Amino acid sequence: MVVFDLRICVNKFRQIRTYYADLPGNPPGVGANIQLRYSPAVTYNPLINYNPTTAGSELHWIGRVMSNHNFKTNQHGDTEDVIDVASGQPNPFYDLNPSVTFTDEDDFADGPARPDLQNDHYWSAELYLVEKTPGKQEVTIYNGISWGWRNTVTPPPPVSLPPCVGGSGGGGCLTTVSTNRNLLFFNSGNAAQFRKPVDEPTTALGLLALGAWGAVQGLKIRKSKQQ
Repeated sequence: MVVFDLRICVNKFRQIRTYYADLPGNPPGVGANIQLRYSPAVTYNPLINYNPTTAGSELHWIGRVMSNHNFKTNQHGDTEDVIDVASGQPNPFYDLNPSVTFTDEDDFADGPARPDLQNDHYWSAELYLVEKTPGKQEVTIYNGISWGWRNTVTPPPPVSLPPCVGGSGGGGCLTTVSTNRNLLFFNSGNAAQFRKPVDEPTTALGLLALGAWGAVQGLKIRKSKQQ
């Protein structure tokens, strides 16, 4: 395990260039995108922590991620609270992850997402600009930001059905097996509830089959009468 000592300095350093919620992928998932640029401000007050520059300094980004959908296991409900680096990476610096793009000493970019749009998610991160002390396992933290995204799934309201008053013949209310809906609902006289008929030609083979079926039924009826 590589251990880094931390020193914290409070400073304003950030310029958020873009940040927006996103529905990435096909089929779509849920997530967000952010781009941030470090713009060091010039200060002449020696009591204020100085803003480091990339000239003569080794600057990096350190990120902490908290989520209810673990990225490594890809399991919803498997929470994570980790430093955002690649598996086996020997340092805590986000920008040294070989799979990260559009990120260097001056710029930070990330686009976390999860594929299961049908579930509730929270994804929260802390991002810090740090300076590594030359020749030492030591970094100085220069302030940071909190950012992230959350989605909440709201199911559609239940369908309201008219009350069942029974059939015209005095029978009870019938329901369909597939949807458990009252059949009276589909017999309200509203033309929009019925499918449009499509005329299909009857083939000669089909007529022969119908005739054969009728003949078989006739034989069965006669046989029953004879018995």
